[in-house]
Amino acid sequence: MALKIDYIQDVCKGFTNYVEARYPGLVLKYILHHRGQRNDAIEMERNFFNDHPAGSVAHNILKKSKATQQSGFHGLAVQKKRYFFGLKKKLDCVGVMTINLDDYGTDQAVLADIYHYGCHAIETYNLLNHPKYKDRFTQGPLIPKRSPLSLAKVNLLADIFSVLILAHQGYESMIQALASERSLNTMLAKPNGRPWHFPYPLAYQATEKIWTDIIGPKNKNYDPIKTPLDMAHSLLASYEDESFTQWWAFCEPAQEMAWYGELPETILGAALHTSDNPLVKANAILVESALQMSPADETALEGKYNAFVKEETQVERHSHKVEETFELILAQGILKESSRPFMEAANAQNIQLAEGKIFGWCASALQSAGRAFESALSGQREPSQAAQIEFKGAQLQIKYDGLKSVSNEIMKRRQAGQTVTVNDVKDVVGSSEDTFFIERSIETTMNDPEYEQMLDAALTPAPIVAPKAPGPSGPAPNSPAPKVAPQAAPQASMPGMGAGPMSGGLPSSPPVSQKRTAEDQTENEKQGEKT
Repeated sequence: MALKIDYIQDVCKGFTNYVEARYPGLVLKYILHHRGQRNDAIEMERNFFNDHPAGSVAHNILKKSKATQQSGFHGLAVQKKRYFFGLKKKLDCVGVMTINLDDYGTDQAVLADIYHYGCHAIETYNLLNHPKYKDRFTQGPLIPKRSPLSLAKVNLLADIFSVLILAHQGYESMIQALASERSLNTMLAKPNGRPWHFPYPLAYQATEKIWTDIIGPKNKNYDPIKTPLDMAHSLLASYEDESFTQWWAFCEPAQEMAWYGELPETILGAALHTSDNPLVKANAILVESALQMSPADETALEGKYNAFVKEETQVERHSHKVEETFELILAQGILKESSRPFMEAANAQNIQLAEGKIFGWCASALQSAGRAFESALSGQREPSQAAQIEFKGAQLQIKYDGLKSVSNEIMKRRQAGQTVTVNDVKDVVGSSEDTFFIERSIETTMNDPEYEQMLDAALTPAPIVAPKAPGPSGPAPNSPAPKVAPQAAPQASMPGMGAGPMSGGLPSSPPVSQKRTAEDQTENEKQGEKT
């Protein structure tokens, strides 16, 4: 469904007018653009940046964030001026936001992010009354370096604020819809998604109660900004810090399984059936309710990687998977009287290792067993016995901790949007004694002629045949000038309600221990902008 751009701009203007009336000195500046046209849209606002006292600062904020095409709140431009012999001061601020219209499927999804980012701007503006900034910060970009806990809280506040405004505008279903989107994002592999920063599913049921029992559509005392913001602050204050750490404790294994390629139903089933943390299970129940999703039963979890169980249980399951794999491959080798099943299975495991998947990885042992099997076929030894002895010996050299560290690094790169190849795994492995067996196995795979042939086939582009189509029948019709920057050629976008807070995805692991990872630092600089 095509977006109603005029409607979105009108509602956005009304929202900014309400905010500016309540917060003198604060101007919200939204740059609406299409993919690839961000700079053009900024240039169309040149007069604003030239005329506003904080315009040059706002423009610099946008220039520093020009690498991203994603929607987001980029910072607050601040300009304080003193007059009347320094006894009085005037504050001028611009909240700088960009909205990539191509990332949204509905008008209300766009509006949800407009209100979400607007709340970020308001909260940042209010920081100027904090003792840390009140008398010391006079000019420049204000982009608070929030801790993971602080960022999760302000995102929860912004989500509640956003859906309450939407509910009053007739979009009551967005209270539930946003919870569904946030919940699903915890179980989807989206680069730079960071779903632990968006704990709205914890509060959506309480938000529904606030809307139906306290605010309602006919509240005569409703203020378009104060009412939803006050309610959002009140609801946020009711959550202890532990609620957020337990949300992270659910998101971390859920994301790990998502990047392993598991389906949301499987991930949800693993959390409900196998986690020994009752609060993690409680969060899984909230996610199940928000999504109305049926989790996989326990039998469907057998033989799959499960990040919700304890590490010692993971190691046991890994070892069991290794034994199953060897028995299967050995049977194939005996049937075919060939060592190729060993090499092919090892190659497949190393390709999966490039995705960070180590569950059941035993490629180096399979390769050793394959060589012993091949040698025994032409000698006097019994092939299966030779393979078994060699496999068990090679398995003793495989250290699970080394595998896990390599997996974590690969996952971290993939989650940041990088592509990792089998060759890249060698760089990740390095020269550690705990991982030398991986490097040796990777080299064996890359030197395998059949693997090289497979790579050549994959890299050979398929022929492109241009479809027959009629030429243009005449000049293009005249159309009114666009109110946002011209649209680029359509490109594939991730399905969902929208970008930023409405679509989600992730770095390596959420800050359960309150440590700020490199990804969190980047995220904090952007104040909730997405990954």
